[in-house]
Amino acid sequence: MSVLLCLAVLAPQLASPADTTPDATIDESLDHLVVKKWLQWNHQAVSQAFGAAPAKPYQVTVNASDYRSNSLVPWGQVNRGKLTNKIRLVINPDATYEQLMGDWTAYHEYSHLLIPYQGWGDLWFSEGLASYYQNILQYRMGVLTQEQAKQKLLAGLQRGIDNNSAPHLTLRQLSRNMRKHHAYMRVYWSGTWYFWSVDQTLREKGLSLDQALDYLNDCCAQQSLSAEQIVSKLDDYSGSDLFSVNFRRAANSRELAINKDTWRQLQMMEWPRQDGDQRGYLNIAKESKK
Repeated sequence: MSVLLCLAVLAPQLASPADTTPDATIDESLDHLVVKKWLQWNHQAVSQAFGAAPAKPYQVTVNASDYRSNSLVPWGQVNRGKLTNKIRLVINPDATYEQLMGDWTAYHEYSHLLIPYQGWGDLWFSEGLASYYQNILQYRMGVLTQEQAKQKLLAGLQRGIDNNSAPHLTLRQLSRNMRKHHAYMRVYWSGTWYFWSVDQTLREKGLSLDQALDYLNDCCAQQSLSAEQIVSKLDDYSGSDLFSVNFRRAANSRELAINKDTWRQLQMMEWPRQDGDQRGYLNIAKESKK
C-alpha cells in the first residue's frame, strides 16, 4: 500500500460559534447559555467537513448525567429518522463551555451526520467514518494541534490492532456481534483505517473524502442508504471502484493489520500544511532534509 500522509486537514483557525442555533431540547438543570453555545460550536464543527452543514435536518437532546460520572460527555447517540436525524448527548452538569469543546464525543456523534446511513448493518463503516472525522474536526476547529490529532489517530489504530479477541470472525460478522465479543476497538478503528486509506488514494488523484461526502450530501442526504449503497454512490464520485474494492477487503478482514513499514511511516509523518496537499510521505521527508 502506498502511504500518502495527509489527513484531510484544513489550516486550523480557532473558530467562534456559528450563528445557526440547532433545534435543541435541553434539561432544565443545565446551564442553557453554555449548552446552546456548545451546540452552535458543534454545528460549525461538522460544517468543517465540506464547508456546509449536512442537508438533512437534525435535532439535539442534551441531558444531565449522574454526578457520579467522571466523564464530561459520558454518552452520545444518533438515531436516524425519515425526515430528521436526532442526536442525544448526556453531559456532566458541572462541565464548562471550554471543557465541552475539548471533549471528543460530540465531534464523533455529529460526524455520523456526514452520511445518509440507514442506521444498521455494517456498523464498522459508520463508526469508522465518525472515528476518522472526530479528530479531523477538532483539528480544523483549533482544538487539537497537528501532532495531537496524529497521536490520537495512532493510539486509536493501535487499540484496534490489539483488540482481536475474535479472529475467527470477519469485520462484517464482528460488527453484528460487537458487544458480545467486546470488540468495539477493532470495529471502530478498522473502519477508520478504511476511510483513511481511501482518502489518501483520492488525494493522490487530486480528490478528497471531503469532496466525496459533499457529493453524497448533494445527491442523497434525504435518503436512507445501506453502507453498500453509500459505497456505490461514492464510487460514482471517484469514477472508479476504489470505495467498493476497499469496502469488500475491509468487510472480509479478520484483523486490523498495518505492516511495520507503514506503521513506521505513520509515526514519522509530517502532516500537510493545508487541505489538498497531495505530497506523499517520502516527498515530505525529502523536503524536510533539504
